[in-house]
Amino acid sequence: MLELAGRVLEIGEGSLRRLAQRPSRRAAPGSGRGPAKAARLLAAFELGARIAREERPPLSRIREPDDVVRLFQNRLRDLQVEEFHLLALDSQSQVLREVLVTRGLLNSSLVHPREVFRAAIAEAAAGIIGGP
Repeated sequence: MLELAGRVLEIGEGSLRRLAQRPSRRAAPGSGRGPAKAARLLAAFELGARIAREERPPLSRIREPDDVVRLFQNRLRDLQVEEFHLLALDSQSQVLREVLVTRGLLNSSLVHPREVFRAAIAEAAAGIIGGP
């Protein structure tokens, strides 16, 4: 696989940018790199270009308990069942992601610490806030 990647990169003279600018039929000449692989390669370049252009949305920062209330009050206020949510925070207390850990019953929601920490670890969170 690494050998094939090296040969493909040679076509672009060591530059992914030059390789991406080549016409599709010239992007993957040679054995083992037919039109289907050329199309996959071009799709990967297009995805990379779109990710590079996409702006990262501003992150909410949690400075006090009222910030958490503002994030959740409208969504959780009228629920028919309890839900336990986790806010994964970065080192500056900015919200990386909100995770629904579990959905419970009318007035309770069973939560195991393993579920909470699994979500926090998956997000590489520096801090967490959790609650119904």
